[in-house]
Amino acid sequence: GRTPSILAGRQRLTFPLVVVYSTAAERSSVRLLACEFAQLVHCGRICVLAFYMDDSADERQQKIFVVSGFLGLTEVWFEAERHWDARVKREGLDYFRTTESNSLTGEFKKLSAQHGLDKARTIRDELLSDLWLIVKSTDLLGFCFLGPMPAYKKVLAEPYSQYVFERDPYIQAHQHLIYHVSHWVCENVKPPSPVAFVFDEHNKAATLQGRWAQEKATSPIAAPCMGTLAPMDDRQCPAIRSEEHTSELQSL
Repeated sequence: GRTPSILAGRQRLTFPLVVVYSTAAERSSVRLLACEFAQLVHCGRICVLAFYMDDSADERQQKIFVVSGFLGLTEVWFEAERHWDARVKREGLDYFRTTESNSLTGEFKKLSAQHGLDKARTIRDELLSDLWLIVKSTDLLGFCFLGPMPAYKKVLAEPYSQYVFERDPYIQAHQHLIYHVSHWVCENVKPPSPVAFVFDEHNKAATLQGRWAQEKATSPIAAPCMGTLAPMDDRQCPAIRSEEHTSELQSL
C-alpha cells in the first residue's frame, strides 16, 4: 500500500521511498551512543549530536535517489575528522571527493601527475580502504534513505500527489531522512537531544532551509530532536565527504 510503515529493528518507509539505518557495531553502537550521551549529561557536560549527510543519484535521476548520513557526538566527529584529514593529507591532497577520486580528476589529478595513472590508482585504492576503516572504527550510526525513482514518479503523476510528496526528490529525500533520524533520537536517546543537521552546499540549500520551520511544525513527535539545519562546503568538511562516498556507493 501507500501508507508508510515502520518495521521492527529498522526504520523503513515501504512505498515509494525507503529508509534504512545501519550501524558499525549494530545494536551495541546504538546502546553505546544512548548510554554515553546520558552519562555525559549526568556529569554536567554540554553534549551535541550532529548528523552529516550528502546525496547522490544516477546522472538523470531515472533509477534511484539517495541521501545518507552519520550520527554521533561532536567529540566523536572531531576525532574521526582529525584522522580522516591526516590520512588524506598524507597523500599530498587537500581534500577528498568521491567523484574526483573515481575519475582521478580535480584534487586527485595530483596523484596521476606525480606517480602516473597505474600507481595513482593503487594509492587511491589504499586511501579509500583506510578512510573506510576510519569510519568503521568510530561510534557513529549510519542512516540511509533510498528513493526508487520509477515508483516516485508514478506517484507524482497521480492527482493530488502534491499533498503527499515534494515535486523535487532532493527536498523529499532530505526531509524524510531528517524526520526519521530525529524520530529515532527522540525514542532512543535519553534525555532527547536536538540534533545539528549539516548537509552539503547546494543551489537548493535555501529552499531546504526555508521549509525547516514548517517541517518541525508538522512533525510534533520528531520536532524536539530537530535542532538546526545548515549547509557546509564538503571540501572543508570531512564528515560530509564520508557521506558523499557512502551515498555514491548506494546509488550504483
